[in-house]
Amino acid sequence: MLACAAGAAAFLGGCAKASVGNVQEVGTEQVDGVDTTHYRGRLAQTAGASAGPFDVWVGKDDGYVRRVQFATGAAASTASARLTMDLSDFGKDVTITVPSAAETADATTLNIPGLGG
Repeated sequence: MLACAAGAAAFLGGCAKASVGNVQEVGTEQVDGVDTTHYRGRLAQTAGASAGPFDVWVGKDDGYVRRVQFATGAAASTASARLTMDLSDFGKDVTITVPSAAETADATTLNIPGLGG
């Protein structure tokens, strides 16, 4: 798998095709003003979750993943979700403030069907 670590584009263009078998290059698009290559595939069926499409946009000049989008749902349910995540500001300093205990919840105690609950 070391040959697959050369970058996101190499992974999506080679390694993911070998393991998923259905990754396609869609074309070129801009994400936040950056030229990207858009790839599309389908998530594998897993226990408790249905398979769904995914899209990944990879920067043409830097190889960074700029956007990830996927849809999934719980098996035997009409519930589904679509997630789009844009990534930017690579290499910049980040300040993180830890939330107080009152602003958090222990997700391991929640019973959410299809999400390990």
